[in-house]
Amino acid sequence: MALATKWRVVKMSVSVTVGFLACWTPYFVVSLVRIYSDYAYTLSTALAVSELLALSHSALNPVLYIIFSTRTIRLALMQLRQRAVTCCCRRRRRESLELA
Repeated sequence: MALATKWRVVKMSVSVTVGFLACWTPYFVVSLVRIYSDYAYTLSTALAVSELLALSHSALNPVLYIIFSTRTIRLALMQLRQRAVTCCCRRRRRESLELA
């Protein structure tokens, strides 16, 4: 069991690292090209896309953590189920009182 948990942590860490590199590398490449060309190339579209990709990394991390955290997903689904059952029971109780 401990080995499986460690393996999941390694997979999550690698995926977060790959996500970081995939999101931020285009921004750094475009920025370095602009800097070392003494801003001869404007690359406005490439810069806008790379900035958007870099900022999307903030949204990617929570998604990756949720994907790799099955325990959190299971607990969230159980809470949603309990709330749904509670609402359903209240509705039935209210309907039975109205009929009486």
